[in-house]
Amino acid sequence: MKKKKILFGIGMICIVYILFELLCSLSLFYIRKVKKTYYTPIRIKSLSQKHKDAITRLLREETGYACFHPVLGWSIKKNGRSELYNANSQGIRGDREYELNPPQNKIRIAAFGNSFTHCDDVKNEDTWQEYINRSDKHIEVLNFGVGGYSPDQAYLRYLEDGAAFNPHIVLMCMAGVNVFRNVNVYKPFMWDITGIPLSKPRFILKGDSLVFLENPMKELSDYKKLLIKPEKLLRQMGEHDYFFLTKYKESSFDFLPSVRLFTILHYKLIKEKRVMPFIHEGYFNTDSEAYRVTAAIFKQFAASAKSNGALPIAVIFPHRGDFEQFKNDGTRVYEPFLKEWHAQDCRYIDLLDAFIEYDKDYTLREEIGWGHYTPQANEIVAKYILEYLYKNSLIPYKNDTLSP
Repeated sequence: MKKKKILFGIGMICIVYILFELLCSLSLFYIRKVKKTYYTPIRIKSLSQKHKDAITRLLREETGYACFHPVLGWSIKKNGRSELYNANSQGIRGDREYELNPPQNKIRIAAFGNSFTHCDDVKNEDTWQEYINRSDKHIEVLNFGVGGYSPDQAYLRYLEDGAAFNPHIVLMCMAGVNVFRNVNVYKPFMWDITGIPLSKPRFILKGDSLVFLENPMKELSDYKKLLIKPEKLLRQMGEHDYFFLTKYKESSFDFLPSVRLFTILHYKLIKEKRVMPFIHEGYFNTDSEAYRVTAAIFKQFAASAKSNGALPIAVIFPHRGDFEQFKNDGTRVYEPFLKEWHAQDCRYIDLLDAFIEYDKDYTLREEIGWGHYTPQANEIVAKYILEYLYKNSLIPYKNDTLSP
């Protein structure tokens, strides 16, 4: 009889526990469907199959357009080719070659930034750089944009590749999401479904000075080691990665709905509140590390361009969230940057104004790929940048004759 009671008690505990896990599973379903909150832990013991496959293709040199770069993390392959993109022998997106010194009868503009600069998801002829090139024979725009870049990589690409081409004007381009990338070292720590499972360098602030931290994966062969024994290298890459240091990690008990649920609740209700937010009251938080590092990078980028005799201009590319916020309350999350650049007497172009002027309903923008601009939107960007340069007498009007 006593044995039966014990077995009955164990059975009831098991039933209660199963019901508890079922309730947790339903709760996870609710917060996923209604709250759009997902369980996305930082991987510290393994790589996803998607990332293993991407790294394997890179090691086998099966990527036709992008390539590993020991300093920048990744870049564009010389003479790179893909279904949509072509690069020249200098690793610049475009169908022509460039001399290091600009032709005497042209104003050379060089653009640095992420996918909005590179113009992901459109053909070479539909980039805003090519629209400018076709609009004014006295201008040539070099597209140094690279998909997935942060402003720190854009600045480093200027130093590594762009400065040698002696541009008259340097466009320092940024989309709002780039702010977060500047405190990231390994892409999947920030965004677990990224197609770029690679590491990058970053800057940290010591006082008011930027300190450069090299790319932790300096050799392509390091990624072979990452495939074999990931945990050691993942932890090394996480030492200076904001997301690795602040977010929850994968657990051996992740198969249990209760573990996943309580991990999310603890992070959202307790841990996340202890971390300084990137955004506060609708604007980038000027006290956050991400904002301060980004602001310092732009300041140093501008100073480097000026020291090389170029005119630096910051360019903001609004994305989906920026359009929605402005339509809702007329504010811009990146307003603190505009104020800072104004105070520093640094020229800037806010491309949200381009769409307000030329496409008030944003119908031409539509979105392709990961929210990138359509050819029509890139044409608006080109028109607005050209008009800014003409209005401010930064380049001669296209009907004027340039001095030889």
